[in-house]
Amino acid sequence: MVRQTLKGTRIRMATILLQDIPLHITRIDVIYAIQGVLHQPPFYEGIGRPPNFSVQLDRDLTDEFEHSGTGTLSIADDLVVAIFISMYGDPDRPRLNTTSDWDQGKLAFSLGPPPPVDLIQELQNSPFVDPRVAQGRQARRTALNTTVGLRSVQFGWLCRDRRFSPEWQADFQAISNLPSNNMPSLRFNADSNEIWISLAEASTDYGAERAMVVIRFSRIEAVIVDAAGPPTLGILFTFLYPPALEYHEVTRSFQGQETVRRRSRLTTFTTTHARIVPYTLLAMRVTCSSQTDMEEFQRMARAIGLSRLGEAVPSPVVRRSLFSANALDRIDVWLNGLPWSVAFQALSILNAAALDPIELLNLRPRIQALLSDADFGVAKASQVLREFGFKLKDPATLIPDDESVFECFESVKRDLRWASFSSGSRTRNPGSNRVLRQYPGHQEYFLRVRFTDEDSLQFRWDRKFKADGALFVKDRVGGVLERGLDIAGRHFEFLAYSNSALRDHAVWFSAVFYEPGGGRVTAQSIRDGLGDFYFKNLERQPAK
Repeated sequence: MVRQTLKGTRIRMATILLQDIPLHITRIDVIYAIQGVLHQPPFYEGIGRPPNFSVQLDRDLTDEFEHSGTGTLSIADDLVVAIFISMYGDPDRPRLNTTSDWDQGKLAFSLGPPPPVDLIQELQNSPFVDPRVAQGRQARRTALNTTVGLRSVQFGWLCRDRRFSPEWQADFQAISNLPSNNMPSLRFNADSNEIWISLAEASTDYGAERAMVVIRFSRIEAVIVDAAGPPTLGILFTFLYPPALEYHEVTRSFQGQETVRRRSRLTTFTTTHARIVPYTLLAMRVTCSSQTDMEEFQRMARAIGLSRLGEAVPSPVVRRSLFSANALDRIDVWLNGLPWSVAFQALSILNAAALDPIELLNLRPRIQALLSDADFGVAKASQVLREFGFKLKDPATLIPDDESVFECFESVKRDLRWASFSSGSRTRNPGSNRVLRQYPGHQEYFLRVRFTDEDSLQFRWDRKFKADGALFVKDRVGGVLERGLDIAGRHFEFLAYSNSALRDHAVWFSAVFYEPGGGRVTAQSIRDGLGDFYFKNLERQPAK
């Protein structure tokens, strides 16, 4: 009834002045007392989000008490302010109790000056948070507020002998074109549950631009801290899924407070990084600038409950150049000479991080022998490689050295030598459709490609943390759609998509092939054969 009476009345936005606050109660007591009113009718009817508000208490100049008995209440809804004042602003009306246990805990309210614009915007854009939850979050932020100085950041490969081979080390000057004193740093972000590693920074008029490695806590498999102490101050991370490479635009206030203005996902940092980045993001080693930095990292890791934190005598860091340009070139030349279904399975082993390039090249004679074996041939050889890849990734399979890799391969080969085999199972069959049925002898020239994040889930962007996903999707997904993709020496071009497949972020690609007596078949010729779609304005109707 009160809301209906005041609905046509124009009330100016104003703060509400708090008076007669008992000195023995806290700010949280006041918030709970006001919440008990604002989150009930007539202010909140149980539909949508309850009104958010802010309570600030004036400081006691003697510092004897938490506050001086006065303060302000800010609400981002002028109608709610009007109703509240009409109910509790009149001295003759019942006054609001802070708690039923204290007879003297009654508050007085009156209209004050307009609240700051930025405070109103914050209240309008964020939900109410229980003050004790907010207090816990703030305590967590405080505990994780230290920045850890780093000397180096290396991505690489954790070898079977447990030695770490650095394959790419961040060249901070190449990333940012800054002087060599631009050193990296690490910090924990309590709000987003991430570790942020700043590799390079460039100053701007509004703040700074940074090249970042962002690691979600949930993606960390293990963290091994060097237990030897100085001068060895290394921390080895292994990941369940790769961390994100990002570019951050940061604004800096006059008081020095930083706010992330925009976060953009990157596919690589430099041109030299681009070729090896698909293989070397599952292991990272950083070295701290000092023993104090190392101790601060361990303290904060324990504060977030990182149960996968351990200490060990550091294994030697050996630069083995497993993913050198020469090694990757040799892989490409070799795969280009194999039957495509076999090359596809061999490449999938490398892409799944089951073997490094040198290990895969060492298997080359055995794979060639497999193809020459009369009991196998192309179809069965590709199945052997597929099963071999599964076994390599099985946690129950212990493969400590190269000899064990060979034994695993021969074991799979023996198991499948006399197994019955259908040629249709060489590659995963994603289903049938009109086009595939039209070319039954060329199934390997069609790919159904699904675009996902590194953890195989759909792309998602948290707007709260200013994540700009549009640019990443345009570059990563749009680039593949426009330029196609090369897999095991074969180039695939975008073919088509269906409405149902789009819900799964999946589309079809095809490679050029030749039909006996039918000529050259391309993605464009297949689309032309499906019908004329250009005169009915069907570009917005993919299902047709």
